[in-house]
Parts: sequence; structure tokens; C-alpha cells
Amino acid sequence: MSLLLSAVTATLLTLSSRTDTTVTVPKGTRLSLDNYGGEIVIDTWAKSAVRVQAEHGSKTMVDLERRESVLEIQSSSRHHAPSAVDYHITVPAWMALELTGVYTDIIVEGTDAEVRAETVKGEVKITGGKGVVEAQSVEGSVSVSKANGRIELAAVNDDIRVREVY
Repeated sequence: MSLLLSAVTATLLTLSSRTDTTVTVPKGTRLSLDNYGGEIVIDTWAKSAVRVQAEHGSKTMVDLERRESVLEIQSSSRHHAPSAVDYHITVPAWMALELTGVYTDIIVEGTDAEVRAETVKGEVKITGGKGVVEAQSVEGSVSVSKANGRIELAAVNDDIRVREVY
């Protein structure tokens, strides 16, 4: 039994990888992330930098690309098949966010900027946000609190919760 457990643990360790990278961004940069499956968790800090921590399969690569005023994060695999990635990203509080996914839960905490978050099968939870705050899910709940500005929420098959919005 112990030998089988060791073999399973060794297999799981070879199947997962971790990305941890930090890039400096100028004020006004927007973050764009499209995740097929997994989780997107966004926290904020006072630095003008973005830290990307990601858990993913060993055949998946996480790429960061800067284009004009956008920092785009994408994952890819050797065979171009969609893969699941769990992201924990720390951004400046001023950074606008555009987050999308298919089988993805999205959690945003403490932002002072615009947020657009959309998923098909997952929950969206946003605490904070200023300006335009949009959250949508087809099969999952949508929750927004402590946001200020134009709030647009949609959930097809689950609840919408709104708290302390101005």
C-alpha cells in the first residue's frame, strides 16, 4: 500500500508545475487574462508590479506579454489543447482588469479600478472596483461588494448578490 501511495505521489509531482514571476508595469497598464479552467484570484498591493503565481500541468506554459498599455497573460500547451491553470495574481490597486474563463472561478479583492470578469461555469466574486464593474456567469453565482461606479451584473442559472455599492 505504501509503495502504491509513493508511486501516485511521484506521478502527481511530475504532472504539476509552478510559475512564479514578477514584472514591473507603468501606471495605466491594464491586465488581460483568459483562463480555460481553474481559478483566478486577484489581490492588490502598493507596488507598480504584477506578480503571477500559477499552478499548472507540466506540459503547460504561462506567458506574459506586454502590448502597448496591456499586460496579457496566457497559458499554452505543447499540443495546443486548453489546460487548467490556477492563478494567484497580485496587481497594483490602480490596475484595470479584464478576466475571462470557461470552467473558471474568479475572485477579485481590493481593487480601485475597472473590473470586467466573465465566466461560463464558475463563480465571480468582486470586492472593490471603481468606474465600470462588470461581472457575468452562465452557471455560477455573481457577487459584488464595495464597488463604486456603473455596475453591470448577470447570472443565468444562479444568484446575484450586491452589497455596499455606490
